[in-house]
Amino acid sequence: MHVNPADLGGHPLLVPTVRAPVAQRLGVRLPLGAFFERATVAALAERAATA
Repeated sequence: MHVNPADLGGHPLLVPTVRAPVAQRLGVRLPLGAFFERATVAALAERAATA
């Protein structure tokens, strides 16, 4: 939850494939930049709660 996926070998080009399911499940469309500014699941959850 508190680990940046890039630190585990994730690739930034995969962000768009994660963005759509997040929007569908949470009902919130986060801007693409949010996935880079808040790179952990916990930080994205905080951002989604304020959107």
